Order: sequence, then structure tokens, then C-alpha cells
Amino acid sequence: MSKRPTIFRNNSKLRQYLTIGVFVVLAVSSVWKNSQEGQSNNSPGASGDYVLSAQVQKVSDGDTFNLQIDGKTHRIRMASIDAPETHKSARQPGQPHAQASRDFLSSLIAGKQVELQCFEQDLHGRDVCDVYLSDGMKANEEMVAAGYAWANTEKKGLFLRDKQLLDIQQRARSEKRGLWQDASATEPWVWRYECWQQGKC
Repeated sequence: MSKRPTIFRNNSKLRQYLTIGVFVVLAVSSVWKNSQEGQSNNSPGASGDYVLSAQVQKVSDGDTFNLQIDGKTHRIRMASIDAPETHKSARQPGQPHAQASRDFLSSLIAGKQVELQCFEQDLHGRDVCDVYLSDGMKANEEMVAAGYAWANTEKKGLFLRDKQLLDIQQRARSEKRGLWQDASATEPWVWRYECWQQGKC
């Protein structure tokens, strides 16, 4: 009797190898696809947890504004930046350049349709988002480029998702744009601690 070819005698082992091979191919394909999808394309939804789209109703200061979606007000905190604090009370006075910062953000987004790429809600219930304008530009970066907000490096950059803002800020500073004309301009997180908490205004 002739011997059966080895490939048929070891049929179960062959199936095992083929199964492993298929899983490897699928895994490699999935990793490659995810790496491609994860690359930023500078548009809403490229990363982040959720997307919002609506017309801006009210600009509160240089990094905070309101939207209304389906009758619900969403308070938006712009990601990665921190703008000069506006006046809150006698114990929490506003910073220099706060009005100019709010006015500049208003010129960018007030009454306009914006697309938001949002990451989370903060402790105050605000949606923390990157804000895209109709021309594809990101308002967060525009605020820093014009010198009306800082790249948020509070707590060693814990809140700084957009690392490009550091270079953008350096250019604004070297060209003395906006608040950088003021040699004594104070970061908002320093102001909140020293002025509002310590009373050293």
C-alpha cells in the first residue's frame, strides 16, 4: 500500500498553521489600518472622543464660549490654550488683555458655524474641544498665533494636547503680538493662584 503524502497525513497540523497565518495577516492589517486612520488630517473627527457642530451663541472670554444644540446649551472650553482671565468679582479681578482676547475670539467665531473636535468634559461640565473654522483653520492655534492666549503649560503641560502651540507661541512672542507687547504679562494659571487665591494682585 502506498504511503499517503505527508501533507495529508498531517492535515490537522496544516490547518493549525493556516489558522495562525490568517490571524497574523489580519492582525498586521488591522494595526496598519489603525495607524493610517490615527494620523491627523486636520479635520474634526480625526481624533478625540466626540464631535459637535453648531452656531456660536455667546463668547465669554478668550477661551470659553456657548453653543446651543437641540435646545441644550453647551459651554465650550477651548483645548490646549489659556486666555487672560476676565473680571469675576472684587476678589477675582480680571487680567490685562482679557477684553482684547475676548474681542479677538469673537471676531473669529461669534455667530458663526463651527465644528468641534471634543475630548472630554472638565470639572465645570464644559466640553473641552479643538475649534475648527469654516476655512479649516483651528481657532485654538489662531488665538495663540495672534498673541491673545497662551499655550496651556500649566502642571508641566498636562492640558497641552497640541504641542505645535509651543512653536506658534514662540513666534508670537518674538514678534511681540498681542499680549506679548507687555513684558509683565502673567500666565492665567499663575494669576488664578497668586491673585485669586493668595490675594497678591
